[in-house]
Amino acid sequence: MLNPFGLLALLALPAIVGIHLYRNRQRTVVVTGLFLYGPEARSLASGRTRRPLVWRTSLWLELLAALALAWWLCDIRLGDLARVHHAVVVLDTRLRLSARHDGVAVSERLRKELDARIAALSADDRVTVIASGEPPRLLAGPAAEPIAARKALAKWSADSGWHDLDAALGLAAELAEGSGEITLVSDRIPERLPNAIGVLAGGRSAATSGLAEVRRFPDRVAVRVYASGAKAERIVVLRSAAGELARTRIEIPADGQALVVLPGPSTGALTVALLGDDPLPDDDHVELLPPRPPEVRVATRDQAHPAVTAALRAVAGVTLVDPTDRPDLIVAQPPGKMQGDDSAWSVTIEPGPASPVLGPFLARRGHPLLADLEFTGVVWAGGGRLAALPADQVLLAAGDAVLLSELRDGRRRAITIHGDPAGGTLTRHPAWPALWANLIAARRSALPGLADPNVRCDRAVAVVAPPGAAWLTVADSGTAPPAAGPAPGNGGEPARLALDGDGRAVIPGFAHPGRWTVRADDGRVVVELSALALDPRHGDLIGAATTERAPATASGLLDQRRPAAEHLLPLLIAALAGLGAWWSWRRE
Repeated sequence: MLNPFGLLALLALPAIVGIHLYRNRQRTVVVTGLFLYGPEARSLASGRTRRPLVWRTSLWLELLAALALAWWLCDIRLGDLARVHHAVVVLDTRLRLSARHDGVAVSERLRKELDARIAALSADDRVTVIASGEPPRLLAGPAAEPIAARKALAKWSADSGWHDLDAALGLAAELAEGSGEITLVSDRIPERLPNAIGVLAGGRSAATSGLAEVRRFPDRVAVRVYASGAKAERIVVLRSAAGELARTRIEIPADGQALVVLPGPSTGALTVALLGDDPLPDDDHVELLPPRPPEVRVATRDQAHPAVTAALRAVAGVTLVDPTDRPDLIVAQPPGKMQGDDSAWSVTIEPGPASPVLGPFLARRGHPLLADLEFTGVVWAGGGRLAALPADQVLLAAGDAVLLSELRDGRRRAITIHGDPAGGTLTRHPAWPALWANLIAARRSALPGLADPNVRCDRAVAVVAPPGAAWLTVADSGTAPPAAGPAPGNGGEPARLALDGDGRAVIPGFAHPGRWTVRADDGRVVVELSALALDPRHGDLIGAATTERAPATASGLLDQRRPAAEHLLPLLIAALAGLGAWWSWRRE
């Protein structure tokens, strides 16, 4: 068998013979000295003429080199080549594979079985290892050697939050490309899994219970516990660094949930744990970090209107400070303009020349300052001229009067209330304190960090960077912090998270539960996060089973292999013949 297109290389043989037929061959003349002969002007009356072929060593070696190259290009072989096996393995990384039976985790039992199967492959076979997740991760390959795949199995950890396997299976189908056999390693055969995909399952049916959801508030902790397969009775314990804070017994109905609320402090890290035997212990304990204080520091540059002060005092979390004490929000006097540092917000109450209006009020849809506000019945006095402002700054208008506007400059906001608090009925309407509550809530959400540092592994979170930061990084708290300045690379270093116009960076999710640290580009710690892998679907062990299904045989071949010496022999002959031809030509 051979590659027919390689026969085109045989055209080099007549070309080499033709070159030698028209090769100039000069007679050697022995003289006493070249200085006796002056330069001779020669003019060729015609081109080269055909001469008798001289079978010199250089000609034979050139023909041999051409034949060897044709041999290599034709890929001449006897019989069919050995088939290369390409195994594409998808590893389920969800937390429920950490369930323990007889003291051994399902993932550990499957790791040993898979390692033995990969070790039995030939050294020329190829393996691609994919870890499920959102997005899935390529642990080995594509088409890696078996020894590299066995090393990649050590990176497999069943501690991810809940996610579908579709993304990982889709990536496996792309990398297989008809030449690989896909095998899913999990604790069961998923529903609606295509029959062409093989399964290596090592689960065991069991009833279990665990934490479904945990929420921390300033003065309490809410714990929701699930039970799957049978009713359960567990003991919920709340601990701090100083010791145990609370303990209660809870009964959970079969395939149901139960809620318990425990008193807890607002500061310091807390641990919630479930006591009792359970085949899935990894969702029986979590660490909760303290939430960010809800305080918003507000200052007034001059004597504020009593209606403004009353509205601010009615909003929870507002602290009135001096304007020189770096406030988060400044209530300024007109004219409205940017106040404070590069992330400060300011509010200006500026009466205008417009006549009092009773509506209808046109509000910008979706703006947080106007969320759930209803101005029906308000007589608004002192509005500004609508034509004097660009359309993108107007938040609320009525007729030809602008009532509320916002000027943005990077992360700074200059909000202007176009109205007269002493006239009209705005300050006596329920929308007045609600407007200030929305303003404080919007400012609070724009403060650096994250309000609730206890997040789900499988959910994206947005973290606000401190003023002056260019980008953020997130890494496991056990990882050394990245150096400030240079861009982090792919060698295990945290990746940069770009900031939007409001200074927010979106973390798409977390690879595993535990503590994570978000840092600014200069190395400052922005916030510590506790990623939680809690989901009642992890505890569904009733459908787990130990079974196996062979994958469909691949229709194509990943590669066709033969011994390396046989493959490289023609190239070696061509190289030696070429060198020999050059040496002989120099001697001739």
